[in-house]
Amino acid sequence: TYREDDIKKILEESVEPGEELEMKDIISYEATRDDIIKLLYIVIFVSSMNDYQLIDEETYTETKNYIVKDFKIRRRF
Repeated sequence: TYREDDIKKILEESVEPGEELEMKDIISYEATRDDIIKLLYIVIFVSSMNDYQLIDEETYTETKNYIVKDFKIRRRF
């Protein structure tokens, strides 16, 4: 499992203030079940924080075992 601090650290290291991170940059084609769970934690965390914005896309990304809805994470200043 991931703690809130773990997810916050991942986001802070991955997204600079004022920048966006695309879902395809978070998850690889070889994504495992644990990677998908981590992705879900990130989405939940981002949707509850004022520092980040979740931007829904109209496309999907396919991994070896999953099809995942695309999104971007925007970090506010």
